Amino acid sequence: MLKHLGTMGSPETQIAMRTIGIDPASASVVRLEMYFGDVLLAVGSSFLWKSSAGAGLVTAWHNLTGTHPATRQPISRNGGRPDRIKATFKTGNSGQDLILNQPLYDSSGRALWKVHPVAAEQVDIALLKLLGPIPDTALASPVNELVQQPIAAPVGAEAFIVGYPKGIVEGGLPIWKRASIASEPDLFRDEEGSRRILIDSASREGMSGAPVFLRSIGSFLSDNGALVVGAQIATKFLGLYSGRLAHADALDAQLGIVWPAELIETISKSGIDDSFTLT
Repeated sequence: MLKHLGTMGSPETQIAMRTIGIDPASASVVRLEMYFGDVLLAVGSSFLWKSSAGAGLVTAWHNLTGTHPATRQPISRNGGRPDRIKATFKTGNSGQDLILNQPLYDSSGRALWKVHPVAAEQVDIALLKLLGPIPDTALASPVNELVQQPIAAPVGAEAFIVGYPKGIVEGGLPIWKRASIASEPDLFRDEEGSRRILIDSASREGMSGAPVFLRSIGSFLSDNGALVVGAQIATKFLGLYSGRLAHADALDAQLGIVWPAELIETISKSGIDDSFTLT
């Protein structure tokens, strides 16, 4: 178990990161490159998650499989599907990143990630088991250990997708893309066909698998309807961004899909090994 991650995610460490100008939410996001052998297939986003089994990376299922979850067809034009990932972590040393290379399948060809116990890949989330510890030099805060506040999330509320659009990196850290909640979040139910939240955002390739946060600076309305007054930076994790609704024109609708945080909790606690294989 990666016990040191608990220390990294502590409130004291998160305050220290803000002091040196790094938002703890930014430090939770990890850039992914998906490879088949030495061939780079795609770039995406992911984030750290802590469970009783240790630390893992949460990302979109289609990132790890190279496959559209609805059609089961390859996403890459050349039909390639990844067999390994390269994950890049920011460290406390300026200009030095920590690179983690890891296979996606064990020696028997079994996938190393878990999926939703009922809907499997129809909920486009995968929790990838990390095969080795992350050194303490990594600025790594698991999303579920971030200090969070109960910010209300009604339709129309502002949110941020924190990831790597077009693979862009700024100072080794992710980009915060503004969005707004476009569908009624309370319609979400943990049942087939009623899982997602839609957001309105000009998102781009490379952000699939990114966390989505609500962010308030100053006073905010809590999810129980109370007004919380004060000068503070408040954050709440909304869920995982997995891409935009498919349209022939890339500028059509500009609606993205967010899988709510409750689904990641379900996978973390009772997820099943994915049956997906490369062949």
